[in-house]
Amino acid sequence: MIPFNTLSQRGLPTNKRFFWGGYRSLQAVLSCGPDRQKRGNECFMSSITELSDSNFEKEVSKATLPVLVDYWAGWCTPCRKIAPILEEIAGMEKYQGVLKIGKLDVENNNETTTKYGVRSIPTLALFRDGEIIATKIGSMSKPVLEEFLDTHLNSDPA
Repeated sequence: MIPFNTLSQRGLPTNKRFFWGGYRSLQAVLSCGPDRQKRGNECFMSSITELSDSNFEKEVSKATLPVLVDYWAGWCTPCRKIAPILEEIAGMEKYQGVLKIGKLDVENNNETTTKYGVRSIPTLALFRDGEIIATKIGSMSKPVLEEFLDTHLNSDPA
């Protein structure tokens, strides 16, 4: 077990919520650092924006690109299942400069969650010009998510 003081010395969170990903994810964070993710033996920068009630308007409503928002919670198994798929999508070349992806923890951001009527998680909402243009609820495979994005990103804004 890694002592808490080791975590805090490295500037890492020491709350319970952080450990819900389990020992393997803790080791990945320790070996890569708090702002990097580990895939296989490689560390990479996460290109998914952490959203909150305070930065939602700036990051989503005023964004120049369409934004896919993942409403999630740490205790939600389907949310944890879709997280690596979203990381893969965020890293795909065809979405670079075309789509921004953000995650909003519903437990800590009640204002935004209530404003957009999120009742089930995971909920993926695609925003364009501050308005929701499409929503998908529940876990899904990478091909299904790509089809959802391609359909709505290639459609003309109304």
